[in-house]
Amino acid sequence: MGTTIKENILYYITHWGIRASIGAIFIFHSIKKFDPSWQTWLVSNDLPAELQMPIALAEFLGGIFLISGIFTRITGAIFSVILLVPIFKIKGLDKFAGGSFTG
Repeated sequence: MGTTIKENILYYITHWGIRASIGAIFIFHSIKKFDPSWQTWLVSNDLPAELQMPIALAEFLGGIFLISGIFTRITGAIFSVILLVPIFKIKGLDKFAGGSFTG
């Protein structure tokens, strides 16, 4: 019984550490997106300027949610959409795949 308790405590501490580090990264990177000059970057990449606040708020609040453990699955789904857009829209599939993409 003592081993099971130690494994469970380590399990929860490890998952909180991963959530906390990813949440802190998203909070840190969202701060610059609240600056109105970030809209020009969005427009230069053929994205609407109106996406500034939703993206900034999603990253900031999502980071807080991850650290606190609230709505982690919903936050993860939103983060995956936020991260897929730059992969396909800005970088392009060829650059993401590391060369010419044939498939």
